Order: sequence, then C-alpha cells, then structure tokens
Amino acid sequence: MSGWVPEVGETVAIVPPDWEISTPWAPRIPAEVVEVADNLVTLTVDGNLRLRRLHQIEPWTGEAKAYFPECGELVQDRRANRIGVLMDVVGGRLYLRPPNGGVEWVADLRHVVPVGAA
Repeated sequence: MSGWVPEVGETVAIVPPDWEISTPWAPRIPAEVVEVADNLVTLTVDGNLRLRRLHQIEPWTGEAKAYFPECGELVQDRRANRIGVLMDVVGGRLYLRPPNGGVEWVADLRHVVPVGAA
C-alpha cells in the first residue's frame, strides 16, 4: 500500500516475507503498532515485540489469525506425522529437522502446527 503509514495503537496485519505474499495460504498475523520510525515499525504480537519494515505490514481487515512458526520453534508436521525444529524457510518451503538431530525434510505450512495443538 503506497503511502500508507500506520499509527501507534493501530492493529495491522504482518505479512510474510515478500517471496510468500503471492501464495494463497500466506498467513496474515494481527499485531499492534508500538512505534513507527521512518521505514521501520515496532509491533507487539502475542505480547512479543517484533520489528518490521513498512512493506511487511498492511491494514488489518479482520481475517482469522494464521500460524507461522519462527526458526528454532518445535512444530508438528501432520502430513509426515513427525515433530521437528524449524531450521529455515526458503521459497515458501519449511525445512524441519528432528529435535535430536538428523536429516532435514521439507514441509508445507498448511500441514505444520505448534507441538501440542489440537
């Protein structure tokens, strides 16, 4: 959104890195604006501070919160029926590795949930 700058206290949507925005299942995560400084926006997401550039956020439209894990997070790949640590995200693919080490495998965000999720 060219020219749009959020205000402190406004709810915005965090969009994934640019390479993911074109995917139909790309998550939109709600966040509250804490500070705006030039091209950088400080946000709170579930009580945690995050720093994003203006092109990584957009106005919140009320869509449901989607899950997007962070590197180092323990997740469950429901398709492979395995638990792994998110090592990296490249080209929209999530690279997971068994918690105690081993060979990485590729997972799809649509099939990855936090460990212990219903």
